[in-house]
Amino acid sequence: MRVLTGLLLFAVATPSLAQIYVCPDERGGKVYQQKPCAGSDSGILRCIKENGESYIHSGTSCPARREPVAQKPGMVTDVATGQQDFMVPGGGNGMIDPRTGRRHELIGPPPTRQVQDIAEPISRSDACGEARAARDRALSDFNRTITTIRAAEARYERLCGG
Repeated sequence: MRVLTGLLLFAVATPSLAQIYVCPDERGGKVYQQKPCAGSDSGILRCIKENGESYIHSGTSCPARREPVAQKPGMVTDVATGQQDFMVPGGGNGMIDPRTGRRHELIGPPPTRQVQDIAEPISRSDACGEARAARDRALSDFNRTITTIRAAEARYERLCGG
């Protein structure tokens, strides 16, 4: 009985990342919901980042990704708690906590956080049009590389069928 109660509490208390879908409503507005939009059978999504940038993704939800946490000058982020504390440079890779006088070595990678982008279902023809525009931009960019051209061409072929 205790095991069953423990498992039930664990299942209820476990946090989850909910996928957010932006769907059109009858009046031309937007509705935010946790399930895919009605009539969105193309399997293609526009994933919208917090800063407004977007990318096309095939599937039923946008992938979770990691992005760096913004650092403030003179502040150090505690990786365990996510709190930022003021530190004084202590030479080399070290910082000194002015409250305690203890020296801390900064040897880890910069902190990151996991984010889930907002999913907006789009039609295959819209996705193809965006892939065509991205391919054209990659081909006309003066700083293009063969890698960016191949990636844009592969995306176009995948979404438009060649």
